Amino acid sequence: MMIQQFVTFWHGCPPGLKEAYSSFAVQSFVALAYSLNRYIGHAPSRQGIQKFVPWAILNLTGTFVVHLLCLKLLSPDYGRSISVTGFPSLKRFLFEVLGSLLVFEVLFYYIHRLMHTRLFYKPVHLMHHRMTDKVCLGAFYVHPVEFLMVGFGGFMGTIALTRTHFPTMLFLGVVAELAGLYFHELGEVAGVMNHESHHVQGRKNFGSIGLMDVLHGTFMKTSELSASLEQSIDLVWEDMSDFVDPFGDRRGSLFDSVWTFDLDKDLLYLRKSDQYCLVSLELARKRLLTLDDFELLNSPRQLSVEEQSLPGPYWEPKLDLAPREKSFIGKILRDFGFTWRHILRRPMNTTTFLQLAYATMWISTLDFIIVERMGFEHVTTRGPYVDVVDLPSWETPKATLVKAGSCWFALAQETLEGLEMVQSHMTSQLEGSTTDVRTYAILTLRCIILCQVQGSKLIWTRSEALFDDDSTSDTAIDMIIWATNTTSAEQQPNAISSLPVEIQDKVLYCATTSFIASAKLGCELGLGSPLSWVDGGLQIMLQGVKRHRTESSPVESQIHFGRIMSGLSYKPERNDRILPVSRFLVGKLGRG
Repeated sequence: MMIQQFVTFWHGCPPGLKEAYSSFAVQSFVALAYSLNRYIGHAPSRQGIQKFVPWAILNLTGTFVVHLLCLKLLSPDYGRSISVTGFPSLKRFLFEVLGSLLVFEVLFYYIHRLMHTRLFYKPVHLMHHRMTDKVCLGAFYVHPVEFLMVGFGGFMGTIALTRTHFPTMLFLGVVAELAGLYFHELGEVAGVMNHESHHVQGRKNFGSIGLMDVLHGTFMKTSELSASLEQSIDLVWEDMSDFVDPFGDRRGSLFDSVWTFDLDKDLLYLRKSDQYCLVSLELARKRLLTLDDFELLNSPRQLSVEEQSLPGPYWEPKLDLAPREKSFIGKILRDFGFTWRHILRRPMNTTTFLQLAYATMWISTLDFIIVERMGFEHVTTRGPYVDVVDLPSWETPKATLVKAGSCWFALAQETLEGLEMVQSHMTSQLEGSTTDVRTYAILTLRCIILCQVQGSKLIWTRSEALFDDDSTSDTAIDMIIWATNTTSAEQQPNAISSLPVEIQDKVLYCATTSFIASAKLGCELGLGSPLSWVDGGLQIMLQGVKRHRTESSPVESQIHFGRIMSGLSYKPERNDRILPVSRFLVGKLGRG
């Protein structure tokens, strides 16, 4: 009965009233449905939605009343509407959508810029800019005058100028309102147009799609938002690819707290040496926070070697290593783990993990450059080669399955993920393969596991600790060196290799400028004796800090990946040297 009455009423309703009623109903329904969906599915938005419901009702009702008044002026009996009655053809519909998009961009841009003039900004537009809640109904938290000028004047002006049909008007109204609700909660589209950047930098991004901003030079990409924040806040800023936790060794005593603002999740994390907690940023906007407001969390941690182990039975390969490789590469790998221990002890993102994983393989295969510091050098900026908040900066490939020698390395932070990579690659290589035995290594950095394909069967070793806190097992070092050199071609005999090893050592020493360079060359050529890490009675030690040099200072050998220093530097010095405890002390020299 009610439906029949509504149909009868609608058929007798003049075009003007149909337009006003439909526009009001569609806007109200979209706002209600969208906000209700966010209210149910996103708990942090609930309080903000409740706060802005009155403003949505006020502005939607005000627009409806003004719409009726305009139609009354146009035709006292509401016989005329602003939109064109009837249904457009598909071609006409597409033309109206595109034309309305462009016309609305022009009107919205200039009305919005008008809102930023002295006449309108403080009494009208400032209200919207003071809003800090990122919720959908924030789109309605504007002064009624502004809502009428933009929501009614801009939109209905577009409909009138483009002679848009009634159904197209309703479609555009839905799209425009959904865009407004979305922008005020999530802020951006595809990383290009960012509404939040307008709230941060009020002289940018006035338009709806950015076209007029490009023409007027007021367009700001999402990537420029960070730079705008840095310019407006007087602090020293540095771009970081990952989070660093400074707590875990003596260097962490220099820090009291680490604060992490997660703007995507609207959360604030607080980390101290003995606790890890969080609080909602929404609460911080309302009042000053106290420690009682924070919720305690368990600190994120790496999986232990035992947790990373695969089930037995286990393969036990015979790891025959040349003493010179084991002495030289093994020491460097241990020092590398010690130098970057502040990162290795915590979970890390993929970029940082690949940087450290590739560096481990490069060291194992001697794929690095030695840069020597010689003679006099006055250091203008002293400090640690690697500080507790530093991240690796060398570039690496993106591949996570890498071949070194004849061994394939699966780079993954969890062994099960690495095992899946190995099994997938093994299956793809079985068909048409003439090799019955194939070797793999699963490298998680915390541990290493060797795998071998024997026919169609995959076997593996126990998980051995590589960079596990401050300990590195000898077996793990042997495994990674063995894996990277498992089928290396034997060095070709030459005139030097037939000489006594003492003479080989002399030749290598004369051909290079330091014992480190001699040891690397010896490993590459298969010459000389293992490096004893002693030079003229002085211990060759890992250098944590860059210091001044005199003409008589021993050569200091730095290990570089391309043009980027690895953080490892070696120099002969007395083992009993006492260093003052200072901010620049990275670690105890002579470790290893």
